Amino acid sequence: MEKAPAYRHHMVSAAPDGGSKPRSYSVFYFGGWNAIQANIDAWVRSAHHQQPGIAFTTSKGHLVALDGFAPDQDQRDRPSTQVWSAWGGDQKTRYQAKNYDKLKPLLQNELLEYYAGTACTTKLALHFSLVNTNATDSVVQSIATGYDKCEANLAWLPEFAR
Repeated sequence: MEKAPAYRHHMVSAAPDGGSKPRSYSVFYFGGWNAIQANIDAWVRSAHHQQPGIAFTTSKGHLVALDGFAPDQDQRDRPSTQVWSAWGGDQKTRYQAKNYDKLKPLLQNELLEYYAGTACTTKLALHFSLVNTNATDSVVQSIATGYDKCEANLAWLPEFAR
């Protein structure tokens, strides 16, 4: 099974002179369900360490939905909107993130899928793998440990922004 690319190309905005050079990125991260400020701060620190040229800020707004709700059709029609879920395991046994089963029938091919590896098979670990690349079954035992060993997952950033 061929793995789909972990991103879609989106033109963020055109340069003021009408050229095609994109503007710099700003990422507004609001955390996940039940995330406390310390979890959000850990993700932002990790993301900034990996990509110091991008402004990572905590916010209530977002354009990237990570294994949560499905934005309405107007939001999904914007080229900058992305909706992600995760899967793990192998080709023989495939495990899906917490909200995958709700998102896939609704979004079909619009749903972007992140492969979290063979050590990530529980719904909760897969759910957290979208924000924490160190999320595995052994690390994520509960919601409280979803950000443990946090390394921000930036797979959704377009390649040219990395």
